[in-house]
Amino acid sequence: MAEEINILDYWRVIKNNRRLIIGGTFLVVLAAGVVSLLLPRIYLAEASILPPAKESRGGLLSALSALPMGSQMLPLMERSGIGGYYLPILRSRTVAVQVIKELELIKRYEAANMEEAVKHLEKASQITQDKEGTIRIAAQAESPDLAAMIANRYIRALQDYIDQNSVFEAKQNRIFIEGQLTETEKKLRQAEDALKAFQEEKGTISLSEEVTEAIKAAAELKAGMAALEVQVGVMSSYTSPDHPDIAKKRLEIQELSKQYDLLEHGGKGKDRTAIPLARVPAVGLELARLKREVIVQETLFKLLSEEYERAGITEAKEAPQVQILDSAVPPEKKYKPKVALNIFIAMITGLFLTTFLAFFQEYLRRIKQ
Repeated sequence: MAEEINILDYWRVIKNNRRLIIGGTFLVVLAAGVVSLLLPRIYLAEASILPPAKESRGGLLSALSALPMGSQMLPLMERSGIGGYYLPILRSRTVAVQVIKELELIKRYEAANMEEAVKHLEKASQITQDKEGTIRIAAQAESPDLAAMIANRYIRALQDYIDQNSVFEAKQNRIFIEGQLTETEKKLRQAEDALKAFQEEKGTISLSEEVTEAIKAAAELKAGMAALEVQVGVMSSYTSPDHPDIAKKRLEIQELSKQYDLLEHGGKGKDRTAIPLARVPAVGLELARLKREVIVQETLFKLLSEEYERAGITEAKEAPQVQILDSAVPPEKKYKPKVALNIFIAMITGLFLTTFLAFFQEYLRRIKQ
């Protein structure tokens, strides 16, 4: 039967090996203290900025809201917020390279090249956004002044990026809308000429009130789809075609297209319209479609005209300014090494290791006996 060991046996092992445990722990603590004191002092500086304001409802969406069916379209066509717009810019390599060049960090980091300096800066920096939306930029450096300069230089690099790209995007926006406006004006004239020629050939044809309302509703839906197509075109001029926001707009276009098909052909059950345009007599149907096309082009021309004016004003405006909540200041106390914490951890680790070693030696002694 194996020999039973009680708590007194554990105490005897510890007591007999107290020199090993105390001495070993002291050496571990001493080593940790010396290493902590020899390590270079690192300082942490932090700056914070407010997130960009969310885009207000404007432009094509604002104009569409004034239409009879606009309130039904807008839930599908709300623009996404841009609360996270700053984060990818601040974390980009472009901004890191600018900070490194302006502060000559390749020399300070003793890096072999730019890639190595970028990796060093990324490890020494932390860019986060809290629940309230405030973006915080924390930078570590061996000098209090350098830590503060790095954090503040991130904000300056962000502003430089916005200054350069906002002008480009505004110009691209204005040029694209100008092209769409010219094309829409051409289509409007063609639609008006086609309607006039039809009326001259067929004479006066009356349409019921229900059909007239259906024409207006269908025209508004087509105008909504066209407006979204313009938005997709504007966004595609300065971002990737597979961007999530563009994919979202395309889904919205599909949803409006389904509603348009219901007005054209009717639906089943609850979705059936009162008088689908497809059931209107041939002559009346042709007139309805010609009138619908005129309304569509008139509506879209009006929206694009307003958006073109707005785009010109936006292009002439100065780039939005980053709102700084707190600028970074040189810290008075070092961030690390944390000598007291390191010593405490070393003491716990030393006690564990030396106690384990004491019991292991006791185990070997008993085996030999």
